[in-house]
Amino acid sequence: MKKCILTVAPSMTDETYSLLCEKARGKFGDETQFVRKNDGGVIAGFIMECGGEVTDLSVGTQLKLLKAQLQKREG
Repeated sequence: MKKCILTVAPSMTDETYSLLCEKARGKFGDETQFVRKNDGGVIAGFIMECGGEVTDLSVGTQLKLLKAQLQKREG
């Protein structure tokens, strides 16, 4: 059984969390177990650690990437 840690904003609803787990099961298998980790530093989105793979789709990380791209263009 694969175990995934989902780091999410504390404001994420149970319904949204369940939908996210359902979608992730499509990728990792029906037997995948999820552990919810609420993190006040996550504004929105999520960070998923599963099988040594990290998927970071948090808003904070996306904003950092955008900032780096803009700075690269200016430089």
